Amino acid sequence: MHALKHKLTKYIEDNGLNPTSFSRKASISPGIITHIMSSDSTNPTIETALKIANLMDCSLDELFDREYLSGEFIINQKLLNSICNYLCSSDLMIGKTLNDFFNITKYIYDYCQENKSDKADKNFINWYISKVYDK
Repeated sequence: MHALKHKLTKYIEDNGLNPTSFSRKASISPGIITHIMSSDSTNPTIETALKIANLMDCSLDELFDREYLSGEFIINQKLLNSICNYLCSSDLMIGKTLNDFFNITKYIYDYCQENKSDKADKNFINWYISKVYDK
């Protein structure tokens, strides 16, 4: 999570903010921002990461310097958007970490690809999260 710490610190400095003013603008607890800025091993929830990315006007991939599903793999953007939109617009990801979000997205993406689907299988997503993550 070094990229998150670095980008957050740089954004705050470049915009003349401090952790408290940033947290207020992002609607995040000041303690969470301070923790991210002082630790290389933090794993924020998806809600926190989305609020930070939204305020910084960047994607989660940009925020974390993550090349998700990269290489020679051709991404079905319609499917990926469908999965991400469903996960982010539902209560399914509340309390989950960003790593959970990426792992869930990849597993569901692979499942939908195997079943030749161009959109999120909402029933499968609900079942998968309840069986694997909500024990």
